[in-house]
Amino acid sequence: MAIKLKPTSLRVQPTKHKQSSGGAVVLILLILALLGGGGFYYYQEQERAREEAMARKAAAEQRAREAEEARRKAAQEAEARRKAKEEAKRLAAEEAARKAAEEAARKAADEAERKRLAAEEEARRRRAAEEAANQGDEPAPEPDPAEEAKPATAYDGELLLSGPDCNLPVHKQTFNTMVDTVLTKGDFADFASSFNERIKSSIPELINGDKLSHSAYKRCANLVQAMDLCLLIDMAGSNTLAEMVQHKAEEYRNGPEAPKLFFQWALRDKNAPLHTLLQGFVMNEGDPANMAYAIKLFFQLWDRTPEKDRAKYLKLAVACSLVSPRVANSPGSVRNPKTPPLTIVEVYDYFREQDAKKKLVTDIKKLSITQLLYVVDVRLPRSEFDWVLANLKYTQANWGEAYGSVRYRMDRAAQGVDPYKTYTFAELRQEGGVCRDQGYFAQATAKCAGIPAVYIVGDGDRGPHAWVATLVDDVTWKQTGSYGYNTGRFGNSCSGRTQHENVLLNQTKKTTDDKLEKAADGMIVSNYLTRAGSIPEAHSAARFVASSFPLLTPAWSNLVRVLAHDEEHLPSTDTWRTISQNLMRHGRKNGELIDLATEVEDKYLMDGKSTSSQKSSMKRSMATLKRTVGEGRSDLIIEAIGRQGKLLSENKDYRGLAALYKKELKEYTGRGDIFQQLLGQYMNFMGEEASPKLWKTLAKDVEKLFEKHVRSGGGDHFKLSKEVAIQKMIADAYEKAGDTKKAEKIRTDADTRMQASRDRYQPE
Repeated sequence: MAIKLKPTSLRVQPTKHKQSSGGAVVLILLILALLGGGGFYYYQEQERAREEAMARKAAAEQRAREAEEARRKAAQEAEARRKAKEEAKRLAAEEAARKAAEEAARKAADEAERKRLAAEEEARRRRAAEEAANQGDEPAPEPDPAEEAKPATAYDGELLLSGPDCNLPVHKQTFNTMVDTVLTKGDFADFASSFNERIKSSIPELINGDKLSHSAYKRCANLVQAMDLCLLIDMAGSNTLAEMVQHKAEEYRNGPEAPKLFFQWALRDKNAPLHTLLQGFVMNEGDPANMAYAIKLFFQLWDRTPEKDRAKYLKLAVACSLVSPRVANSPGSVRNPKTPPLTIVEVYDYFREQDAKKKLVTDIKKLSITQLLYVVDVRLPRSEFDWVLANLKYTQANWGEAYGSVRYRMDRAAQGVDPYKTYTFAELRQEGGVCRDQGYFAQATAKCAGIPAVYIVGDGDRGPHAWVATLVDDVTWKQTGSYGYNTGRFGNSCSGRTQHENVLLNQTKKTTDDKLEKAADGMIVSNYLTRAGSIPEAHSAARFVASSFPLLTPAWSNLVRVLAHDEEHLPSTDTWRTISQNLMRHGRKNGELIDLATEVEDKYLMDGKSTSSQKSSMKRSMATLKRTVGEGRSDLIIEAIGRQGKLLSENKDYRGLAALYKKELKEYTGRGDIFQQLLGQYMNFMGEEASPKLWKTLAKDVEKLFEKHVRSGGGDHFKLSKEVAIQKMIADAYEKAGDTKKAEKIRTDADTRMQASRDRYQPE
């Protein structure tokens, strides 16, 4: 059915509600509220943005102030370093002047003593003449002035030092009488002056060409003793020895004449104590300036040792005497000890005491002088020595395990936590530590037990590291805790210089002290002849030792020192080139010889060459070095690159400098330690004169290599530490380039990475 709709009007009738005006008001208020809220929100956002902008500005200003403060501190540090260098130079000059003055005073005193003796002799003759005249006798004739030119001494009598008859009793007795005379009168300068001529006249029987007859040398006992005493006089000083023999103190255990008895023992005992001291001295490259200290200490140890024990502990006494004064008098590591560290004399007494009780791990009497040097240089209170013997039960073969017995603390490594109050062995075992604490514990406790040990440090891809090497049998050294590092160096307690650990690790029965007696004697002869002025003969003796013992570092060091003694008459360039080539060749088995080869090249082969010739020579040496040692001696490679960089820097060849280091840095991106050291060289050689543009090129090149090849994920805290150090060096380069913003960005990134790693290791 269809539905019909009624048409309606389209006009809308107004709604008749009384509340219509109120609703409008509400609506308006709502709109106003919304508008007000939006405005308030907008105002808040604007205020927040303004505050953030102000905070960023304040932070930027703070960073700028910090950067300025850092630059100021860097400038202050640079100025302090410059002043320190100047002070060091001044002190060195003063020390040289002091030594020169002392030497001049010594010579003047010797001359005055000679004149005094001559005057006394003249007065004696005058009195004799007067007495003869008073008695009516004819006065003695006046001596011939020609004979008075050189006053007769007690050392001018008939005496053979060499030849078939040199060992006849009459000559032995004459020599002993002369020695007793010098020990009584103390006129060591006259003795040396007289005997130097005698010794020189005997040299042709020992040296033929470049060959030293060791059998002839050993056969002439008087010659050996005379040479030893004259060498001692020259190094220690005649005044020092005179003071020793003329100081007749009642406190000496062997009576007022103890010094005289000591020198008689040192020269005449069948074990040749003075000769043994000199052998140990040359084999360990001792400093002649320390000989006066050494002979005085040797006397002290002799005086306090019972006669029956002197032969047994001779090597121990020699080793204690040869420890350099700087090492022997160092303060030690124990903090605020209740008792001071044992003196070197007390260390000697301690080891004799414990050896007699058989409490030491080794038989200290059987160790060589060189081995003992790495026992007696320990600086600890007596309580530490006793703790080791009471608490540690390792054997000599496994003492390296003491390294790992100190648990590792990452909070100390990452946060720099220092948990120690005393730094004693007991506290280290209780608190734990990092590699340097582990290394210290292992090497110091080994020494206390009578085991030769050294503390070794080196740098690697995971940053600086410390480990230990100990003597595990008669001749074998073994490292513990190195974890693949191959840059380890240790300090020689006699010479004071650092040496690569391979010096110890490569030792065999053929390189022990007793097998190198001929080398030691040859070096004594060459040292004596050099000081006595017999230069050609000294050269021959030194060449003989180096050719006979081609892998022995002291032999080659001695040769270079003897050849370079007279700076005005240096050997030819060909001679130095041959020595350098031989050192490089033998350096395949003893890396220390490569060190010496580069020293020879720098000092005696580069002088006078053109810059281009020097560059070519250095490149050839670098290629040879890399073939010879590879990364096994990265320290040598870094030094070689540094020599090239120095030459380029001195010639302001910044393009060549950039090419050299860009190439080498790229080659060693896999070794963070090498990369960092090379970058340090590069930046140092750029110097203050380089333009910002050059610094910008450096920064960009290095940053690109770093980001692509060096930077890692940062999971390894130690590797990250190395990376962060490199990052900050790159930031410094940008700073020098004038790009402060880039520098701050890199530093911030580095600090953030480092802090995140540190935060993973909270203090225990």
